[in-house]
Amino acid sequence: MKTKVDKLLDQFCKVQKRAQKILDVSGFSAAPIIYAFATETTLVINCRDAETAWQLEERQNQLWQSILELKSSINQIVIEKGGKVWYSF
Repeated sequence: MKTKVDKLLDQFCKVQKRAQKILDVSGFSAAPIIYAFATETTLVINCRDAETAWQLEERQNQLWQSILELKSSINQIVIEKGGKVWYSF
């Protein structure tokens, strides 16, 4: 029987892996990102610097294309810098 902590860790790993898969497919896996996670409806990417945030915003079509290719139900992308929302689309 799994404890609550084990269940939370499993959920955390799942949302982190989902985001990493999207980043890999979109070609952003090497970008300087602090963290990324993806729930069923939202992809959140926290960037290390402003340049990365701008690149993600400018090339958001690549992220959307990856989401479509993976047949994900994500309908919102949030780009953060320093834990604060910069872009939401």
